[in-house]
Amino acid sequence: MHPFSYGSVHISASEPTAVPAIDHNYLDNEIDVRILLKGYKLLREIYKTSPLKEHIVTEVNPGAEIQTDADLTEYIRRTLGTTFHPIGTASMLPRKDGGVVDSRLKVYGTQNLRVVDASIIPIHLSAHLQGTLYAIAEKAADLIKE
Repeated sequence: MHPFSYGSVHISASEPTAVPAIDHNYLDNEIDVRILLKGYKLLREIYKTSPLKEHIVTEVNPGAEIQTDADLTEYIRRTLGTTFHPIGTASMLPRKDGGVVDSRLKVYGTQNLRVVDASIIPIHLSAHLQGTLYAIAEKAADLIKE
């Protein structure tokens, strides 16, 4: 939910309709791998505990044949993907820390280009994004009116 790894998005061509170059960089930070590995192990322990174990017929993914830490880690690396709520791709952080926009939502190095969406949120939230995005949009409206 709160990965330490982060990727990048870059312009790939001069045409505005060109697909950007996206590097998700999943699991670049080893702590993310260790956390997911512990999570899989915990889930397996939970599934072995009553009353849940009486309702589990078989483990489908990653499957009972995947038992060692090395095999589980390989499975995690091979199957990890996004949950389609990407945030942080244009983080509001200091430029030296990899930020893309400043506290006024302006893109560094531009005159008057702002980003007003979930991409400016630098860390993952443990909540639905809708309320936070309403607040960002309201703040952006105030900034633009100034």
